[in-house]
Amino acid sequence: MTYTSTLRTGPFVRMLLGHGLATVGQLQLIMAVGIHALAATGSGLWVSAAVSLGFLPYVLFSTSAGVLADRYSRSAVLRWSIGLRLVLAVAITGGVLLGWPIPALILLTALSATLGTPGYPALAAATPELVTEEDLPAANTLATGVENAGWVAGPGLLGLLLLIGAPVAGGGIASAVCFLAALLALGRLNLPAAAPELTARSRAAFTGALRVVTRNRRIRMFMALATLDNALYGYFVVALVLVGETALVAGQSGIGWLNAAFAAGAFTSMVIAPRLASTRNFRWLIATLVLFAGWGVVLSLARTLSVAAIAVFFAGLFTVVAEIIAVTAIQRVTPNALASRVFGVYDTCAIFAIAVCTGLAGWLSEMLGVRTALFGAAAATAAVALISAVVVRGYGAGTQAAVVGVLPRLGTGRANPVPASRLHPWVPMVVHRPAAITADSHARMTFASRQGAVRG
Repeated sequence: MTYTSTLRTGPFVRMLLGHGLATVGQLQLIMAVGIHALAATGSGLWVSAAVSLGFLPYVLFSTSAGVLADRYSRSAVLRWSIGLRLVLAVAITGGVLLGWPIPALILLTALSATLGTPGYPALAAATPELVTEEDLPAANTLATGVENAGWVAGPGLLGLLLLIGAPVAGGGIASAVCFLAALLALGRLNLPAAAPELTARSRAAFTGALRVVTRNRRIRMFMALATLDNALYGYFVVALVLVGETALVAGQSGIGWLNAAFAAGAFTSMVIAPRLASTRNFRWLIATLVLFAGWGVVLSLARTLSVAAIAVFFAGLFTVVAEIIAVTAIQRVTPNALASRVFGVYDTCAIFAIAVCTGLAGWLSEMLGVRTALFGAAAATAAVALISAVVVRGYGAGTQAAVVGVLPRLGTGRANPVPASRLHPWVPMVVHRPAAITADSHARMTFASRQGAVRG
């Protein structure tokens, strides 16, 4: 991979910076509205509504957004996406300052998220036409890395603003600044529209990937565990706000510390994740999932902000490590010809889990209490992970044939089993977040699917 030459490709760097800055702004906006909803209503239900509706559009509209990015100029799609979100960020910030109804602010935030769904497909689809074949792996790493880093940096930056005493509206202002900077980075770049026939192929590829996942139990198991990791991560996004504001009574400063600690743990995970993912030992995946859930239990019992911050730091660390191990395992049992398609299915599952669990977090906290609900969610996650350790023992290497058997029907033209030496290559394709990648590159790019706290 040649990062130097890739970063010298002006059009690619403009698309990369434009989308990256816009992602940071989008996540700041979602979390700022959630925190404002809690301050205005005192109800965790409104926090869940704000955050889950901020993620739900990525589940519902990502496929359509990809079609849009194929049909029209990708730079124009990204520019309009960012520009319209800038207008909404200004409107939402004004609404926060003027005391607009919380439902109206949440709906505007959901609309902003919907307008953001074409961003990554536009960047991903434009990458192969902007860089050389030699630079494509490096460009893929940068594109996916910026995407996931934005999901972590958005809440982390908002946390830092709260720590220095800025009001919640400051997050909206910072979001608008990010969108404006994204537009300036994109400049007047004008890429040609893709051929219309690419749209039909992309739809067929996604449908084919669903068939692959349903036919291979190893892929299903690893994808299910990765989705479980994302589900608890989604719960954490809302739980951090509720724990800081209500359970610890630490106010916005407490929320800021917890979000910053989570982001720090997520980035620290990149030190150990490649080594653990390279061991090919399934027990490390179970162990890291249990440790993530275990630190969630510690957070539910924490009585001081310092203990809570430590628990959140390690939770952020282990959720990312677990995802990296699971993603690497999926890649190893997926034929190269289908890897990007399968990871497209995984991305949809991961973000759906995040959206659902951010919605459940507020409701469960209202019904059971913040601490009890978090304890139950974390304990249930650990239990499911431990049970899966028993279920997965019977999965042998022969299940690769289950995938290979459907290859001819998916139009790949590969009817023979894939040699073991080719089960873990870099796949020079960018289809959707996250792309298929090696353990080392995934560690550099993940956040956590996510949310960083606020896959995907």
